Amino acid sequence: MYDKDNNGLLDRHEVTDLIGSMVEMANSDLSREETVRLVEHMFQEAGINKCSAITPDDFAKVFQDQMDMFRDVHLDFKGRRTMRRRLITLSGSAKRKKTKPSSSRSKVPSFQDATMPNELPGNGFAKHLYTARQFVENHRQHIVYMFVFYAICVMLFFERYYTFSVEKEHMGLRSLTGYGLSVTRGAAASMSFTFSLLLLTMCRNIITVLRETVLNHFIPFDDHVAFHKHVAYVALFFTDILPDLNYWLYRTLVGFTGILLCVIVCIIYTFANQLARRHIFNAFWITHQLFYILYILILLHG
Repeated sequence: MYDKDNNGLLDRHEVTDLIGSMVEMANSDLSREETVRLVEHMFQEAGINKCSAITPDDFAKVFQDQMDMFRDVHLDFKGRRTMRRRLITLSGSAKRKKTKPSSSRSKVPSFQDATMPNELPGNGFAKHLYTARQFVENHRQHIVYMFVFYAICVMLFFERYYTFSVEKEHMGLRSLTGYGLSVTRGAAASMSFTFSLLLLTMCRNIITVLRETVLNHFIPFDDHVAFHKHVAYVALFFTDILPDLNYWLYRTLVGFTGILLCVIVCIIYTFANQLARRHIFNAFWITHQLFYILYILILLHG
């Protein structure tokens, strides 16, 4: 990232930019001059103060006491599978040098040998397994929260379904409407949760404030838009579960507001797809303002 001329080396100016970036992320008030002096001191401690540029091996030598900090640092680019392995190998070589110090730079393991391409799976099942493991490793937070989200939706659905199918059997509702009422009530409970979460995932000001807190280490706030879309698809699924009773649909407030809700949902979702956002963004924006009417109808429908 900081090798701006792509020559495989980092000069002192580029190393200073690297340290300055870390200092900025740590919200430190270290000045540029102090950062330059810090880099000079680190070069001197590593015994390479006469070098104008450093190789990856020299990088491990300079940061040998801080290599644990780089162990889990990697960029999430598809196809770049060796970056994390290289950083881990550099970390290991730095630790070995720390336990067995040597002034000879020739004894430092080669950066090219550290990639170890022969350990990567070639094809078939091993390759798919490796890809799956990398995906889980890079998206473990997302997987946990998606599991929690789906678990809540399923539990809400089956709690209402069980209540109206078993616990309220004596009221005669199930014998009158069959299991349609139970399914509808279960879907309504899950819809209440998903449609409430839809608004929460787009509260940008609140998310911006929370991103500056310690919660940012545990909740992937940067992916709130993707999560908003996912919740919307789940909400659409539960919206599709509706009773087929003409009287309730057309002659009551519940049925009439339900029809209007379905119409508004269809309009919003039609103009929310990727094609519409790309070519007719104004239509996407205008139709999304219907959510005010949508939530008013939800209150009346309930």
